[in-house]
Amino acid sequence: AFRGVAFAPVEVPQLIVTEINSNATGGDFWELTNVGVTTQNIGNWKWDDDSANPNDPAAVTIPAGTTIAPGESIILSLAADAATFRSFWGALTGVQIIASSAGPGLGGGDTVNLFNASGTSVLSFSYNTGGFTQSGGSPAAGGHAGISAGGTATQSAVIDPAFGYGA
Repeated sequence: AFRGVAFAPVEVPQLIVTEINSNATGGDFWELTNVGVTTQNIGNWKWDDDSANPNDPAAVTIPAGTTIAPGESIILSLAADAATFRSFWGALTGVQIIASSAGPGLGGGDTVNLFNASGTSVLSFSYNTGGFTQSGGSPAAGGHAGISAGGTATQSAVIDPAFGYGA
């Protein structure tokens, strides 16, 4: 028996990165999904690439009032605007798209970082060499997100939320 030992509960993430395309026609993008049971207000949050700096001039501020319902995914795109993104990827009816052509470029071996309105890191996902484990058990290959996940440079890395998450 363990006496006097307390274990911190494992915190289950509410928001996870579920897709990244770092070499997309029409602008790089990533998808953020709410896997929790409560609506998440991400208004005035910021995202950046591997500089991991919410104050980086290239960091994108998410518009005030933006929320993600349980089970909902939104797209954060480096297209000029949502209409431009939709013109490349189809109507995507009902999908929120937050576009900013002034944001950071998602290049080879990069990272997506999300910060709350206070500038505190909420999540970070690297697709650099060894940045994640592919569902087949191999480490991420590095390069563009698609290559890192075992595909081609123009494909997306699609993350399976059922596969697990790090502590």
